Amino acid sequence: MVGVFVPLYFLGKGMPLPLMLLQYYGVMYLTSMVANFITVRLMPVIGLKHTIAASAPFLMLQLVLLNVYDTSPVNPSVIAALGGVALSLYWMGLHTDFSLSTDKRKEGAESGVLFSAVRAAAIFGPLLGGLILTTYGFPALFLSALTLVALSTLPLLATKDVKKPEIVSWSSYATTENMRYAIRFFVDGFRAVIEGILWPVFIFAVLGDFFGVGVAGSLAIVGSIFFSNYLGRITDRIGTTKVLRITAVPLAAFYYLLPLARTEFLVLAASLAMGIVALGADLPVYRSFIRHAKENDVVGYTLFRETLMNMGKLTCLIVVALAADTLGFGFYLASLLSVLLVL
Repeated sequence: MVGVFVPLYFLGKGMPLPLMLLQYYGVMYLTSMVANFITVRLMPVIGLKHTIAASAPFLMLQLVLLNVYDTSPVNPSVIAALGGVALSLYWMGLHTDFSLSTDKRKEGAESGVLFSAVRAAAIFGPLLGGLILTTYGFPALFLSALTLVALSTLPLLATKDVKKPEIVSWSSYATTENMRYAIRFFVDGFRAVIEGILWPVFIFAVLGDFFGVGVAGSLAIVGSIFFSNYLGRITDRIGTTKVLRITAVPLAAFYYLLPLARTEFLVLAASLAMGIVALGADLPVYRSFIRHAKENDVVGYTLFRETLMNMGKLTCLIVVALAADTLGFGFYLASLLSVLLVL
């Protein structure tokens, strides 16, 4: 509900785009990468679901400080650091828990179900967020998100938990044999910044209103929901590498053409297409992560993946912030890197 609008919030407060990318998002992803090494020690103590739930207080405090950003002396980097801790607790717990619960040889199908379920639950989030933002402003948006975070945490506290996942150093996976997977995770992180930060900024620059950004965000989710289950089963049948060799080039071409979307129709059409095209990389890469995590040490391999993804995110932020044509350069570089998924 909130994520796609945060870049617009800071830009609306007068923060230059390069500064926002580095001071807010750069700090957030760097904090997340460092905090992951602490989170893996916490998970065996409190359990995986409780680790996910532990992200809620940090996320809620982040939302509160975002809401009072204008009137408080809190530095954006402090707000970002809270978000980074929340990301670490949430994603490390979620990915580890899901990896442990999947059936062997059905990782693609079950990943497809996960992708569909998450997207179905979030389909109205951007649309509702855009409507709230247009009608009532950012304070109401942050308050709504705060309420949802609090309510969504309660079921996690009441469920049976796993407290003893095995821990192996992530560095044991930093080998030439794992280079293919390292590249995939790095590119995934780079793409996450393009789709989650730069694309909403680009949409707002074209459409000029928050509701349009929300509509585009919901369309991207719609584009992937029904395709997820089918693609998951296909990936199990023919393998991750073959699927990526089919989808990587269309994905690269799609990123290259994104800057040409300069009308309302093209922006909305591109958002719908993004949900489908990007899924062609997201789901196979996630399936390969699940399979190798189950074959090795789940926690260590999850830490390996998250480290590479955060490195990809940070690289994108730094390169794009230093580029003269910030948005266009980011899309073109994402296009080039997407070709690496064929390896």
